[in-house]
Amino acid sequence: MEALEALLRGELSAGVVRLDPATAVAVFPRVGRMPYFSMVVEGTAAREDLSALGHDEALEVIAGRVRERAAGVLGLDAPGLGEGVALTELGLDSLAATRLRGTIEHDFGVALPAGPLLRGATLGEIARMVASELGRGPQKEAGPRDAAERLVVRVAEEVLGRALAVGESLPAEALPLVAEGLAEELGQRALIDGAATVAEAADAVREWDEREAGRGVVRALTPRTAPPSTARPLFLAHPAGGTTGVYTRLAALLDVPVLGLERLEDIVDVSDRAAVYADAIRRTAPAPYRLGGWSFGGILAFEIARQLGDDVELVAMIDSGLPDELAEDELRAAHARRYVDFSRYLSETYGAAVTLSYEELAHLGEQAQLDLTERRIKESGVLEGLSPAILRHQRTSHEDTRAIERYRCLPYGGKVVLYRSTEPTPWAVRDARYAHENDPARGFAPYAKDLEIVPVEGAHHLNLLDPPYVEIVAAHLRGLL
Repeated sequence: MEALEALLRGELSAGVVRLDPATAVAVFPRVGRMPYFSMVVEGTAAREDLSALGHDEALEVIAGRVRERAAGVLGLDAPGLGEGVALTELGLDSLAATRLRGTIEHDFGVALPAGPLLRGATLGEIARMVASELGRGPQKEAGPRDAAERLVVRVAEEVLGRALAVGESLPAEALPLVAEGLAEELGQRALIDGAATVAEAADAVREWDEREAGRGVVRALTPRTAPPSTARPLFLAHPAGGTTGVYTRLAALLDVPVLGLERLEDIVDVSDRAAVYADAIRRTAPAPYRLGGWSFGGILAFEIARQLGDDVELVAMIDSGLPDELAEDELRAAHARRYVDFSRYLSETYGAAVTLSYEELAHLGEQAQLDLTERRIKESGVLEGLSPAILRHQRTSHEDTRAIERYRCLPYGGKVVLYRSTEPTPWAVRDARYAHENDPARGFAPYAKDLEIVPVEGAHHLNLLDPPYVEIVAAHLRGLL
């Protein structure tokens, strides 16, 4: 009432509306995660209880609800929507896809990627994706686990016009088209001849990428077919546990040479790595320098810029974020939850029973937690079904994540741009310290004195370097460069 009186005294337009919390959170699920509204809508979002149903019955319930939601979003009659019709043929665009994803998240608590919906997914395929996320399929299919698998899945889905799982077979007649698409993405043909599945094709891409990354600390990412340029280069630092091959699509969209800073195996701490990269940058190109990176790479770029000082004119961070700082006991609890969630993910995805509980880990120190987790995973036999490259990626990603947690950021006064995703990320293992739902700066506000935040609508953390979102980032970045 005091706020209303203030509005009226200020001669501003004001009104009173009736709010139905259940309807509001159904249309806009993010409302339910806002501090005030989370209290208002608590308990109003009813979800179907699928636990007592068999696979076929659960899928039928899911398909029925998805049909109702799709009909509501598209303004059509639900009975007339067949399971085999692509929703894009019925008028589904990016805005309608965002609304449909929001209602599905409200109904079932799962966040679906927008890509398959906008590339012609049918109602039946969407229902099966929801069922898989809920563990109501025969066995939950493995989703893409690194950049190579995400690339192959995206290219193969564009060729086949339907959603794909990592373990799914690639039709022999589609292989030439998938190889052509990968060649266009990478600037050089990756050898996928004879690959029977998406995972095998990703192995071939990964081997090629790691060979390229192993040639030196600084890697040329600009396509070989690009005309020579005298413009100052953009240096992009590697993401957690990966190579700078993730930037090939972005590099092709920019008008300047792009150079990658590859992972240093024998240097752990962020500040120590940044010192090596700063020295390599000085030897490679004259100042002023332009730096950037996605996720962990953005944090590296920030620290490199801090060490290079006035010689840097731009830092471009792509969805990078600093973890919330926790006390020692809270940090131990966070690690325990993460290890348990990762073990659960392995069990659900690969059908191997990884037995590990929070109670076993909570009282242990950092190294003891990791040792117990690794022992239980090894005992389950799940490692026998994973390629050495995937295991290496999991290990190096964990090492880099721990390096972020040890890093203590210091202020930097130069120009910083943060490209920020707006959608929840479908993490296999979620860590609340990196969520930053109410912090657009993702923890960098106290340290980046000249910070510009560029929201990329509809994107989540894992797909910011994929079309159509990478084109949005590239268009803005071209203007800065």
